[in-house]
Amino acid sequence: MARPKSSRNDVQVKIDANVAQTAKIVAAYRDTTVAELVSEILRPILEQMEQEEIARRAAGTAAQGE
Repeated sequence: MARPKSSRNDVQVKIDANVAQTAKIVAAYRDTTVAELVSEILRPILEQMEQEEIARRAAGTAAQGE
């Protein structure tokens, strides 16, 4: 059965070959694509990092304005 088409914009990234190989293996075990696996793993981490960066920059801006 085919997967539904996602609304993502694919981009290329370079990662270590051993990381890519492990991702391929895990994706195969989970019956998913490497892109979907990596997105699933990175999305929550990057959302948290983004929020931390926004807060850090806001705190820096507030401190500069004092």
